[in-house]
Amino acid sequence: MIDDESQGSPRARGGRSLPIDLVAVAAATVLVAAVGLASQYSGAAVLGPLAVPSLLFAPGYVAVSALFPERDGLGGFERLALSVGLSLAIVPVLGLGLAATPWGVRLVPLVLVAAAFTLLAAAVATVRRRTVPEDERGRVPVREWIESGRRGAFRSGTRGDAALTVLLVVSTLLVVGTVGYAAVTSPQDESYSAIYLLTEDEDGELVADEYPAEFEPGEEREVIVGIENHEHRPTEYTVVVAEQEVDVSDGEAIVDEQRELERFDARLEHGETRILSNEFEPTMAGSDVRIVWLLYLDGDVPDDPSVESADYYVSLWGDAADEAAD
Repeated sequence: MIDDESQGSPRARGGRSLPIDLVAVAAATVLVAAVGLASQYSGAAVLGPLAVPSLLFAPGYVAVSALFPERDGLGGFERLALSVGLSLAIVPVLGLGLAATPWGVRLVPLVLVAAAFTLLAAAVATVRRRTVPEDERGRVPVREWIESGRRGAFRSGTRGDAALTVLLVVSTLLVVGTVGYAAVTSPQDESYSAIYLLTEDEDGELVADEYPAEFEPGEEREVIVGIENHEHRPTEYTVVVAEQEVDVSDGEAIVDEQRELERFDARLEHGETRILSNEFEPTMAGSDVRIVWLLYLDGDVPDDPSVESADYYVSLWGDAADEAAD
């Protein structure tokens, strides 16, 4: 006589099958992560709305499933509420970990790290749930809720309760979604670049002091140019070095004459600082002459470079010991 279980009874098949809820959460998480990677290169702004459930529900749900593989007195609504609450505790911890990395706390890295956590926890939850008899396994009874709602909707005594329950659930989801969307789409770390001048002191240390104070035509001078990339992406920089004869009137600098001395390019990764030695040879002299280093991003250099068109710049005045930087 052959045992029914060896033939593949529903209970046996259910013991071997993957939990549909965990598979759905994992699949949705992978989809959101893929969208995040695509948006990183395409610049499309579609990740924000998708990231809300990915960050505010999925990590907590798989964590709850791993911690409580059996029903253990947790109803469907309790599991959902605990999933959101636990996600709100898990995601900030993941963010703290990202803050110590070059990627920083930004939406795409946060979604990817949360996805890795969700998939790992889903695997743990699947293994733990399989150790529990099928009729004792914890899950969210969505199908039962739908069937119960259909039956109750036609009972006059339960219509009011059903409407209030639906209103409560929808309101909760709207509040969580609104707060979550505001959180994940709020301005992240400010993107910026920087350019500055340094010199080398007697000990060979780089200092922001003792700049060349007098410019003599034909006399070569040297400074150290520092460039920093905080744009959260690899960036191509172009530095245009120019000398200007400037008329300062009522606090406003008017360029009477400008001559480009040279230009050079540099490609920096996010968080990278590049220190470059720059030798220049002025052709003008006087206290109304300044040397400017104009920094442009992504090769967007106009035909007539100026401090007004530069993304960032730093300047050095003749017959002056201090740097005037913006």
